[in-house]
Formats: sequence, C-alpha cells, structure tokens
Amino acid sequence: MSVPTKSQVVKPPRASFIRPIAFRLAAVVLSCLVSLLLLEAAVRVLGLAPPLPESYRDFVEDSYLPFKKKPNVVSKGTSVSGEFEYEYRYNSQGFRDEEHPFAKPAGVFRILGLGDSFAFGIGAPYAHTYLARLETLLNNRPGQHPKVEIVKAGVPRYYPEIERIQLEHCGMQYHPDLVLVAFLPNDVLNTFMGLGNVGVSARWGYLVSKASERLGSTGMWFYIHSHAARSII
Repeated sequence: MSVPTKSQVVKPPRASFIRPIAFRLAAVVLSCLVSLLLLEAAVRVLGLAPPLPESYRDFVEDSYLPFKKKPNVVSKGTSVSGEFEYEYRYNSQGFRDEEHPFAKPAGVFRILGLGDSFAFGIGAPYAHTYLARLETLLNNRPGQHPKVEIVKAGVPRYYPEIERIQLEHCGMQYHPDLVLVAFLPNDVLNTFMGLGNVGVSARWGYLVSKASERLGSTGMWFYIHSHAARSII
C-alpha cells in the first residue's frame, strides 16, 4: 500500500473547522438572550421589581442647592394604589405650585411651606396635598381675616439642611409672615448622611445616591430600563 506524499495529502478547508464553532457560539448567545428575555418578562408580569419612582426624575442642579425640580415642566404622576393618574406641574422655581411673585401683595398673610415628598404631595393630586388643603381651609373659615397665601416649596428628598439653604437663597425673597417646616423621622437619617449623599444624574435626570456610583453608566442604564436587573441590584 503506497503512502501518499506530502504534496498528495488533501487538507480540509479551514472554514470547515470554524463554521461549527461559530454555530455553537451563536447558539449559546441566542440561548442566553432568550433566557434573559424570558426572565425579564416573568419579572414584569409577576411585578417582582421594586418600582422606579417617577417623582425622583426631572431634577436639575442649582447654583446653591444640591438639586431641585426642573422648572416650568409638567410630568405625570400615579396614585399609591396605581388607580389614578394626575399631573405634577412645576412653576418657575421648580415648586409644585402656582406662580407667586416675590413681592407680597398688600393685605396677604403669606406662609412658606418647606418639606420633602410629604409636603410635595407624592401620590396625591395637587388639590389634595396638605399645604393646598390648609390654604383652602384657612381662606374659607368664617369671620374677617386677611387672605392666606401658601408658597408650596416642598421638594422630594429635601431635609432640614437643604431647606435651610432653600430658605436663605430663595424662600426669604417671598417675604413670608410664617415659615412652616415639615419634619419627619427620615430627615434624621438624611441629615446624618450629609449633603453629598444624594445628587442628580446629569444624564438621566434622576436623583441618585453616592452608592450608585459603583454601578457605573451601564449599570444605571440596566437599573432604569430592566425590571430584572433592578430586582437583582
């Protein structure tokens, strides 16, 4: 039996080795994508992901304040039960309120209302926020009294230190006769964490904690857009 010489040996095409490997890799990648899509669908259908509060969106930086609501915009809000939708409408100062001139009108008793998400009224329509209701009750009480005007300056995630800065650089311009401050237990923790603990993401417009820096921009994208990723994170 003759042995073929080196020149007679037929080598199979190189592509014949590469093609099966490429198919296997494509199958693995496709399987991973399908699995991730199924996981995402299951998490969304079952409602397993923590909510992404829209009330912590549409924030901007400020010359004095760590963050504030974007002025002169309207965003949508949903009740705590998820049954009702309503608007978050912001004035030129970023307050969820109608416009108030800095100069106090004659014969008006003006109250400046400071606070966090409770004063802001997350989960409630504007007319049902406690500052709006207080204004209505005071003006509808019997007897002769000056008109009461409440500047509703509550902003989600504010706490006493930010409210002090807000009062000094903005609030006092309204010449309030009374300053009403909402103080809640979470204000103690926020004060302990300090001004640098929460800021606004220039890219996403969300309030983000200092700890979120560990996620990076890619991790933040998944946190915002993927329910499954949010559950894991």
